[in-house]
Amino acid sequence: KSASMVEFAATKDVDETVTWVEQDACELKVRGKFGLALLAGNALQQFLTNEDRTAVVKAIYRQLAPGATFAFSVRFPHAAELARRVETAEIWHSYTDVTGSQVIVSGTQRYDASTQVMTHETYRQYAVDGTAATEPTVTSVRYSFPLELEAALAAARFEIEATYVDFAGTPLTDESAATASALV
Repeated sequence: KSASMVEFAATKDVDETVTWVEQDACELKVRGKFGLALLAGNALQQFLTNEDRTAVVKAIYRQLAPGATFAFSVRFPHAAELARRVETAEIWHSYTDVTGSQVIVSGTQRYDASTQVMTHETYRQYAVDGTAATEPTVTSVRYSFPLELEAALAAARFEIEATYVDFAGTPLTDESAATASALV
């Protein structure tokens, strides 16, 4: 729930054709039924408990018209990634910010197998002198294995139409890093 995110998104709607609503996704209630619901950016993984994830998918189901599609993406858990605990920050990548300064992004990660939650602590520092470019951020995501996710979706009355690695339709394999599922 971030008003600043909603406000930022609204600035992209130059034609003012979108109605922006801020509310708890577990209790999603908007007027009308829709032909498509899209949950991008691995957003489903932000719901860290079975109860919250189930509430979200049920709320989305209630907002869909008959025959509608729910499309979403989640990261596919790999044993090697889950077992890899990074206690000391390691460099992940870098980018050039709006001022033209190079920023180095580093972080730590730890996975709690009992909750299936991966927590990343991310640091952004200026390459030139190592000073902090932003405050550190902590992000937690819940990994769900494919059969577990299928069961949760079935409980919300979704039927899986297709499962792919991406929205281009690349087939899912055991080496895939992500899944994108389209549901009816």
